[in-house]
Amino acid sequence: MNQVVKTILYSIILIITNFKIFSQGVILESKDDLISNGAEIYDQSDFGLKLGFLQEKIPENYSMRKYAPPPRRQKGGTCVGFSTAYSTLSTIYNVAFDISDDMLKYATSFDPYFVYSLIKEEEDFSCRQGLFMSDALNLLKKVGVKKFSMPPYFQCESKLDPTKIDIIKEYSKNYKID
Repeated sequence: MNQVVKTILYSIILIITNFKIFSQGVILESKDDLISNGAEIYDQSDFGLKLGFLQEKIPENYSMRKYAPPPRRQKGGTCVGFSTAYSTLSTIYNVAFDISDDMLKYATSFDPYFVYSLIKEEEDFSCRQGLFMSDALNLLKKVGVKKFSMPPYFQCESKLDPTKIDIIKEYSKNYKID
């Protein structure tokens, strides 16, 4: 085999191996599971119209980076909590209140470990188990989410105290999604 082909082959194997090693957290659902959870499946031809976009040309790109919370190191399989609570909801909140200062974005961010801790298996103290995105979205609809800066502070190894959870739910209900 030619050296270039070998290099490309080894590179592809390395990328696939690393992707498998470092990709964790989200458990993908089948199309039937998505539909049974209330998701609507759109035909690509009418996708924009059904979601409320005008027929006018949509910009090719638009950045909300100035509103996004600063990157944080996530532990284990918590990417569903990070993608829903920390990244998405924090950005939406910052856009709504025009928060673009880095310290304020950090201070007003939402807690991904709250989402993970309320959904994970009770014995998963190392955050190795992934989550279904629909479970996180249902939690955000029913319970809401707490701010990262509000106690109690959750981590992967957090053991949930039912009395504290009830207190947090009083606070988190202000941050539910529709």
